[in-house]
Amino acid sequence: MKRVQVKGRKTEFMIYELLALRASDDPELGVRDRDQQLSEMTWRASQLIEAGDCPAAERAHRDILESFPGDSVAVFMLKECSERHSFQLLSQPEAGQSTRI
Repeated sequence: MKRVQVKGRKTEFMIYELLALRASDDPELGVRDRDQQLSEMTWRASQLIEAGDCPAAERAHRDILESFPGDSVAVFMLKECSERHSFQLLSQPEAGQSTRI
């Protein structure tokens, strides 16, 4: 879902939302109707974020919201992608501008 760094650790790691337990016989914990599809779509969107492809990640999260309206993780990550993409655009020098070293 998102890369975080916690106090006492030097490296970041990904956190995920637990949707279900595949091997569970308990109907409360088992895979529901479209959990697998949501899991696969979210995984692909997360990989795009990890690769730094914010525009593609934004599109992937919009696709999730088309199939799963109101998905709180997709809403959150879409906002994160948009903010990250805006920051990247602001950080890039304009065409024809030189950068100071």
